Amino acid sequence: GLPGPALLFAGGGHPPHRKVPLAATADLPDDAFIDQLVRRAGAQPELKHEPELRDLLLPVLRADFAWIKRYRYEPEPPLGTPIVALTGVDDGEVGVADLLGWARHTTAGFRLRTMPGGHLFVQDRPADVAAVITADLAGTHPLPGPGEIHLWLATGEDHAEDPVAAVLARYEGKPEVAS
Repeated sequence: GLPGPALLFAGGGHPPHRKVPLAATADLPDDAFIDQLVRRAGAQPELKHEPELRDLLLPVLRADFAWIKRYRYEPEPPLGTPIVALTGVDDGEVGVADLLGWARHTTAGFRLRTMPGGHLFVQDRPADVAAVITADLAGTHPLPGPGEIHLWLATGEDHAEDPVAAVLARYEGKPEVAS
């Protein structure tokens, strides 16, 4: 009976209806598994050469990937919570096209934001991620940086008679957005 969340943030993750390609690596031998994590997901190369780090992280990573590999999507009605999907501009594993799939899982509006970085953009730029989350929760939206993408999928009540005014309102009325 409690109110739902204000927003759902999906950071660098495939939408629930999509298989996670990297999960197929869960059963590879250690060296091949680590190689895939470094090459595809941006894991630290030290993982290859530091036995203590390997011993600590491999069981956890394998358990996570095995769970993801076993996951089966069960279609359900979309959420009544807005979804904000975040990804790194250079994420080769879960990019913009993948994150657009989150839009089908909400009836309350969808936003896609890219940020500098790769798949581990949250780890690489925690202050930037915190600023984006804070801005979204406050309803303010900074202008996109160079190479970044911001996309809104509006709900019925978001449609304005003047679409330029609606975009400007999203960006705190900064007129340099419109052209």
